[in-house]
Amino acid sequence: MAKPTDQSYTLELVIPIQQNMELNASKLAENLAQSMDFTPEQCAEISMALLEGCINAFEHAQSPEGKVFIKFIPEPDQLKIILHDNGIGFDPKSITKPDISGKLKPGTSKRGWGIHLMEKLMDKMEIDSDATGTTITLIKKKK
Repeated sequence: MAKPTDQSYTLELVIPIQQNMELNASKLAENLAQSMDFTPEQCAEISMALLEGCINAFEHAQSPEGKVFIKFIPEPDQLKIILHDNGIGFDPKSITKPDISGKLKPGTSKRGWGIHLMEKLMDKMEIDSDATGTTITLIKKKK
């Protein structure tokens, strides 16, 4: 992928809430991060965080239009990704940190790690959610 000479732009992507569409978004994020000279580890972290954000929107948003809106904002020292859905929203304060020992017990659901993973993989994560939808902002700084 050719390196952009001017990083004062925004890429916008609208994906339908359909199986595997999150893979397209995460691949775009990874390619963009590579073109911005993020390390291979950072590129993988960005890709995984976006993948988790999309899957959460797919599974929980209940968006009547069935779409997730994603903005990629490259800056000289960081990549900002904004995910938005027009779904039912949720209370971010209701999220509890997953209990790893509990998750490893046989017969226990292994799900429920998405937001925690996004937070750990990125340098900054913000959630704004209400009855009109959810916006998650992910920021990864260059090392």
